[in-house]
Formats: sequence, C-alpha cells, structure tokens
Amino acid sequence: MGLAVSVGSLSEFNKLDGEAAEWIEREVAQINQALSERSYGSFLEPSELPELGNRCSLSSYPYSWLHYLRRAYAHTKAGMTLEPLPDGVNAADDTVTLDESAKMESHLLCHSDAEGFFVPIDFPEIVFDDRIAGSMVGSSFRLQDELRTVAGALGITLEGDGLSDAEADRLNATEVGSPFEREIWTWFSHWETTRLSIAHSTMVFYM
Repeated sequence: MGLAVSVGSLSEFNKLDGEAAEWIEREVAQINQALSERSYGSFLEPSELPELGNRCSLSSYPYSWLHYLRRAYAHTKAGMTLEPLPDGVNAADDTVTLDESAKMESHLLCHSDAEGFFVPIDFPEIVFDDRIAGSMVGSSFRLQDELRTVAGALGITLEGDGLSDAEADRLNATEVGSPFEREIWTWFSHWETTRLSIAHSTMVFYM
C-alpha cells in the first residue's frame, strides 16, 4: 500500500466506477459547503476531462516519502541548509517539521497523510472539517507556492514560476539511491498534480 496522488478523479470514476463517482460528488458538495461557510467561494469539479498530460512517471509511493518532502520544506522554511536524512531516522519525527506543523499555516504539512483533497481555489488558511475525508482541505495554489519554496534546496530548477519539459525529463530520470530521491519524486508528483489542478479546475486527490 502507498499514497496515490491524482487529479481528475470524478472524470476517471465516471468512466470506471459509478459508486466512487457518486462519493466524489458528495465530497465536493461538502467541501464547497465548508468553503462557503468561510467565504472562500466554491468550484465545480469537472465530470469529464481530456488526457491531462501528467509529466511525472510516478503516481504513487510509500506513505513515508511524504514526510521526507515535508521535512525538506520545513528545513528550507526555517532557513536551514537541507541535508539528506540519515539512514534509520524517521522523517516523521523531525523536530523542525513538527514545530513548523504546529503553526497550522502550511498546506503541505497540515494535511492527512493518506486521504483528502487540495482544491483549485486560493485561500490562506487550511480548512478543518470532520465532515470531509481527511478532515483537512488545502489549496492547490498555496501547496504549489510551498513547492516553489523548497525546489531549489532539492536541486530543482524552475523557469519563472514553472517547470520546463527538459527539467521534468531530468526529474523522471532520478536514480534509485541518489540524494533526495524520495523528496524529488514526491515533490514532482505534487508539482504536476497542482499544476493540472489549477489549469483544469480539478481537485488533487490523496488516496
């Protein structure tokens, strides 16, 4: 089992699984209710989408990899030089990450590890609501901003606010055992899903 990060979930489930599509529609309705209660607006999840062109060749990975990316972000946010995590050390126990998470400001850090959504609306504060899967809803816009913050520390080059096809190809060639392998793949999968989420007004879905 591992974390799968995807976009266009309603469109895909409409083709494959009617019950799952109905569940997504209910979640969208509840998310919109929670957003409206906070005056954050609402969105319409597309029921049909074209091939989106996700450039990341890895769509799922161990749940633990997410904690490596969170650690990288927290250390960068704290102004620290990022070093690879030593073998045998649990990234989820990193004190810098825990301290940054306690501020309840980061859409990357303050989210379920295994389920839930980031939505294509720009809002500052994470939405906490037990009526929604994962209990926390983040913004695709804010998550992408946080990915920009940590990109340089992982050796990822952005052109302006975007990731070039050439750099995407280089990330897809990341070798097993290379420095920051887990962080790079996790960053790349999140970058691509937030990019597509914003471009096509569709949720990022953790499952």
